Amino acid sequence: MIASKAGWTRKKPRAHYIGVMKHYRFALVENFYFKYGERVFTVFLILTVIPALYFETESNRPYITTFKYVSVPVLIASFYIYMYKIPNIKKDSGKVKGPLFTALYALMISILSGGLVVGVNGLGPSEEYRLEGYVSELKYLNSKSGPRYMVKIEKKGSTESINFDVSKQEYGMYRVGSFYSRIWRVGMLGFLYK
Repeated sequence: MIASKAGWTRKKPRAHYIGVMKHYRFALVENFYFKYGERVFTVFLILTVIPALYFETESNRPYITTFKYVSVPVLIASFYIYMYKIPNIKKDSGKVKGPLFTALYALMISILSGGLVVGVNGLGPSEEYRLEGYVSELKYLNSKSGPRYMVKIEKKGSTESINFDVSKQEYGMYRVGSFYSRIWRVGMLGFLYK
């Protein structure tokens, strides 16, 4: 209620409160982004990298599957937040830089989410699976992060092939055409790991 010159009071228009509350909600999202954004992203990175280092899986299969199903929703959510929830950042970032960084963040989150899938797959219920087949290809890749030793197996009794990384010692044990037989586990999401 507002006191007027005549001594009586009247209510402020409801539109004023709606505008204030809308601005307040935007400010909350922006303040959270500035205050905790780096910490949240760091925790997300740690949670995605640890399972990737702990579990051995088929080469890139969990990441490709995750990207296939998660990338579009993450991209839509990222642009929704950028366009409607943080207008001051949108205003300051410009017409090219803001959408470009939003798309890059969405891409990064989509790719890194594969580590979470690997963790959920490995920590949930699983069953043993004997992977048997013949080695069809051996690859040695020298990358910036160090050498990678990859083995491609043609599954016994099927035309399906599986790629996975092995240690240097295990890589030396195999030749193209040799028989491969190891116990792996099938996780709750259907991906092989050990």
